Amino acid sequence: MKNIIKVIENNGAMLSSDIAEEVSKITGENHATIRRKISRECTKKDSLLGHLNLKFPHKENFIYLKSQGFNEEFFTNLKNAANKTRSVYSYILNAFDCTNGVIKYNKACILSGSPSKIKGHIGYNTIIENLKNLNLCSEVIFNENPYLHYSINTNRTAALAQEKIEEHLIEMIKDWIVKNSFSSSGVLMKNDEYASFKWDITAPSYLYFIRKNEKPGFIVVDVIYNTIDENTIRYFINKINITKNLKNVPKAIPILLGKYFTPEALKLAKQQGIIATTPANLFGLSTANLFENLFKVLINAGTIAAENFAQFMELFNKLDAIKGASLNLAGDLFEFVVGHCYKKIEGGSLDIGRVIKYDGQEKEFDVILRTNRNEHYYIECKGYGRSHLVDQAEVKKFLDKISFIRDWYKALKPTEQPRFKFGYITTSDFNDDARELLENYKNKTTKYDIFYMNGKNFSDLVKSSNITDASNIINVLNQHYFKIDL
Repeated sequence: MKNIIKVIENNGAMLSSDIAEEVSKITGENHATIRRKISRECTKKDSLLGHLNLKFPHKENFIYLKSQGFNEEFFTNLKNAANKTRSVYSYILNAFDCTNGVIKYNKACILSGSPSKIKGHIGYNTIIENLKNLNLCSEVIFNENPYLHYSINTNRTAALAQEKIEEHLIEMIKDWIVKNSFSSSGVLMKNDEYASFKWDITAPSYLYFIRKNEKPGFIVVDVIYNTIDENTIRYFINKINITKNLKNVPKAIPILLGKYFTPEALKLAKQQGIIATTPANLFGLSTANLFENLFKVLINAGTIAAENFAQFMELFNKLDAIKGASLNLAGDLFEFVVGHCYKKIEGGSLDIGRVIKYDGQEKEFDVILRTNRNEHYYIECKGYGRSHLVDQAEVKKFLDKISFIRDWYKALKPTEQPRFKFGYITTSDFNDDARELLENYKNKTTKYDIFYMNGKNFSDLVKSSNITDASNIINVLNQHYFKIDL
């Protein structure tokens, strides 16, 4: 047993067969004997060894030292072991790597490489639940949507920025499919099933080489705005290969869009008859560069809004030429505008889109500003079209955030007492119930301040301030919010 422990201490968590191979080099014992020793040891209550309760091919076990726990080396070795054995869990483990450790639940179903229900295959919900039960990932509700967080190396800001880029690209691909007569707009579906698998886009198509007896085939598309290597692409290959072997399933044209493909991944795609493409190949290099610049802006939102707002506006104006892009970015633009203006007016340090975790909850705050006068602004920003009135339900969510942030800050810094200023700013207006609720809270509280502004109020604030680019801000508000319905 000493040799087994020594091997794991030196190499980290390992497959039982790999441990047996290394120990065999030391002792000369055969592999089967060593694996039986490992198996017996893992069943003891006071064992130094632990084994991960995930199914691996060939009755493999993933063994670790309890004293080492689930450290970074553990997760790296787990992913490598899953890839080596072609475990069904390898697909979702690789997916966490290429989504910065955070995936919306629906997207995880797509990237899991598993069906909803096909005999002989583990379903994607089971895959996800097993990972959660083993504390390899956790599920959190964020912006009213369930997300999966990997238990190590997560970057929420980058993950959400990637998600936004992918949403833009999905809309552009849908438009491309329709314009090139591959399918019709009325039947295109997002996050839907084909052959029991989830896809970013499914589109029935009557192209002659995939239709059969006047019944349509399908175009299926997934989008990953990250580098796709030979391990990552295998989830997509698995979906296609299983689909090919199903009876009475229409033929499909499989398309995988990634930011970049390694040569090994491209080779696999060609072997499997998969269209592997990039934004540059599909939409041109200039459009691809726009999205890459947008990604960089989104992960540095606070700094750019405070110091280089013109850079964002230049990028936004270029994106405006892309169908739907400016519409999808309306919320982000208004957060930038509000953050930029309050930074110019009040000074201090600025955060945009910060996520705060406390007491098992996560909440995002659009604009956070801490001034040198010990004032803390937490501002909810709603870039709505003129006809969308903020209602009472939306205001209640905002008020819930107030108690959340005060409890969080008190637990974080119990001796500090900044003056909290909670604001709700919309480009449109509030209905009567929402306005009455805000007024009631505003008038009854003395421990913190509540303020709210509609589009005209905010526009008046900008005009009366000493912001040097106030006229440009007003033009942005007029062009993208006040004169249109989003």
